Amino acid sequence: MRIIWLLALVSSLSFGATRLPGEFRPKDEPSKEDWAYFMSQTVDWRMNLWTYHKKVGDTFENWNWAWRLGWIKTCVAAKPAPYCSEVMSKAEKDDALVVRNELAKTIGSKYAESKNPKAAQTLVRLFQDKRNFLGNKPTFIHETILFSLKQIGDNRGLDAAKKLSGKHPKLLSYIQKIDKAG
Repeated sequence: MRIIWLLALVSSLSFGATRLPGEFRPKDEPSKEDWAYFMSQTVDWRMNLWTYHKKVGDTFENWNWAWRLGWIKTCVAAKPAPYCSEVMSKAEKDDALVVRNELAKTIGSKYAESKNPKAAQTLVRLFQDKRNFLGNKPTFIHETILFSLKQIGDNRGLDAAKKLSGKHPKLLSYIQKIDKAG
């Protein structure tokens, strides 16, 4: 009887043959196999995984940065997964520069040519985040943000980016290049 109940529970979770949420250790760097399996799964499967780890107290902020990048990457789809707003919000506040950079790339890809003002505002906030500077000098994330703003095409966001870039010759040169490119 217990076996039947366990099989019914596992099949209702739709995690596939042998992969249960507890098998994933988000605090550890993902293996190639786990990464490939995770990226190939459905939104429902990832939602179950997200819910499981939330329930057991494994939160996004405590996961290995590679897993955090993976969750952000899954939010590019046209129809956002239920967990995406929380992932994006947490990524914006993340301490890891590479995670915030992935967020900027994802926003640019997700909202390309949409002129979405909220997406542009998020990028402008990200641009101004003092953690993205090394001393007073901009880092690679600023170019990513400028490119993403250009992809989105919101004029207010682009104007804000130009003003912010004007303080940094390297960024001003970069924005002029992407303006000419198209």
